[in-house]
Amino acid sequence: MRDLQSTLGKSESEAQRLNMVRNGVFVPKHEEEEAIDRYLKENQYPPDPLSFLELCTYNTWFQIHPEKVCGEEVFTSSRDFPITIKGNRETIEKTIRSSLGKNNVSTLELEALALELELQLLNL
Repeated sequence: MRDLQSTLGKSESEAQRLNMVRNGVFVPKHEEEEAIDRYLKENQYPPDPLSFLELCTYNTWFQIHPEKVCGEEVFTSSRDFPITIKGNRETIEKTIRSSLGKNNVSTLELEALALELELQLLNL
């Protein structure tokens, strides 16, 4: 973290960005890759897959699966939620269709699939 602090600087406008970095969000236009590479070289990490907690921390899962984001990521000034997603129903339907591998899926088919998945969840 100290390497990132020295890389990003300490001005007041940078303080908010540094807080975002601390929370796992890297704002575009920063050259943090060198500091991250240096930190990774200095430490050893096991080759184990990520735990559920690690996947759910920060926006890790969405970084691994950007195709699952239903809209555009927008950086905010919120300390607790530094990233928000801006999108609409059309964007959501397009994302779901592309993940299903079908480009011509109707809304009724999507609703039927959602109901089917909901039933499966209730039967668990």
